Amino acid sequence: MEERIITFLDQNEWRIIKNIHIISDTKYGETVIGNIFYKRFITDNYKLKKQKEEDDKNGGVSFIRDYPRQENYPQDDIDMLIFNSIKSLYPKSQVTNDLLLFNTDKRNLELWKNRPKFDSKLFFTPIFEDYSVDNLVKLKSDEFINSEIPIKIYTFNPNEFIANTNFNIRYPLNRKELITKITQIEFE
Repeated sequence: MEERIITFLDQNEWRIIKNIHIISDTKYGETVIGNIFYKRFITDNYKLKKQKEEDDKNGGVSFIRDYPRQENYPQDDIDMLIFNSIKSLYPKSQVTNDLLLFNTDKRNLELWKNRPKFDSKLFFTPIFEDYSVDNLVKLKSDEFINSEIPIKIYTFNPNEFIANTNFNIRYPLNRKELITKITQIEFE
């Protein structure tokens, strides 16, 4: 058995990892056909929910595989926009979260990524509150942000299901700041 020393990463490397499992119906049933990974900074506004009270009620920390519990990870509008863009094409997709705190967490992420990958993109399209002709005529001369973010889709089985797939993030026109925030996310 090989032994490794677990050490904390530098604090500026600490992140929450979002792992989107792209799930599709195939001839073999529901199958994960790819994964998209991105990292979020841990901040005062984006952090794990406190779990101590629940642990204390249940006799201390539970040695379960999924700890911290998935429901205690943060999820904000940015996460929802990204996830909903994937779900629009693959509605059965799911997200899991993990922490990136230790050297072993970094190694595990690299192992996940050590497989074939496809290039993909996230595109942005505004959503209007009012689609009436009058409102659209008023907006006709406006310009809208349509950034594109390159991402990777990692897969165990290179296949045509996921090749050349791009995703469209539909953002509310009155929330343009979300685009700037999304462009700052570290996609793996």
